[in-house]
Amino acid sequence: MLNKTTLFILLFLGCSQQNEHDSVARVNGAILTKQMLEDISEKNKTLSRNERISVWIEEELLYQAGKKHGVLRDKQVQTTVDAFTRSLTIKKYINIYTRGSIKITDKEIKEHYNQNLNTFIRNTASARIDHFIINNKTRAKELKSLLLRKKQGKKTNELFNKYRVYSGTIERGSIEEPINSAIFTNKTKKRIFGPFKIQSKYHIIKIIEYYPAGHVLGIDLVYDEIYQRILNNKQLLKKLKTIDSLRQKANIFISTKK
Repeated sequence: MLNKTTLFILLFLGCSQQNEHDSVARVNGAILTKQMLEDISEKNKTLSRNERISVWIEEELLYQAGKKHGVLRDKQVQTTVDAFTRSLTIKKYINIYTRGSIKITDKEIKEHYNQNLNTFIRNTASARIDHFIINNKTRAKELKSLLLRKKQGKKTNELFNKYRVYSGTIERGSIEEPINSAIFTNKTKKRIFGPFKIQSKYHIIKIIEYYPAGHVLGIDLVYDEIYQRILNNKQLLKKLKTIDSLRQKANIFISTKK
């Protein structure tokens, strides 16, 4: 029969072997596990796997050096850590308490949109465009000729796959000259502009739709913003109700001494 000491040693060795098996990298006694690397990946999606590991190693080296020199015992650091822990705990509790209990319907979003149309008005003229960027002038001219054809058929998808293209809505003054002037000072019904040479690239613009200043944004463009507005309001109400409930159960004392 195993005594308590032997059992503890076996459990410790088992955990150590599991950590060793799961480890991606180590710095002295600290281990970077696969799960930790996945969490880092979520926050730094633009970095490669090796770069994420390198970042962790660098931070761990500095953290261990700081601990060794007593940084964690510094009063300012302790105060900052305590404040951060307090704030994070409150935020996490509210998220847990409200998760799944708040529902937002399409009807609510439409009602909010109709009741607040004045907050969804464009302050400046805008245009929805396809912006093609080509390396070669000859190819740029060929692309423009193709875009000028009324019927493009399957060619449209091929163009998007073949060339670098930005599709979206831009405001007047947000894009470089001479493209900005071509789009927003155009007094004809012209819809294709370019090629414009900017540095070593050739740019062709196709106007999908113009939006004058004062134009009301469509609900599809502000759907996410409205959703967040309603969510924030509901979370605030939930938070206030939670505080009232906790207040009734708590023993609170406020000194009257100045």
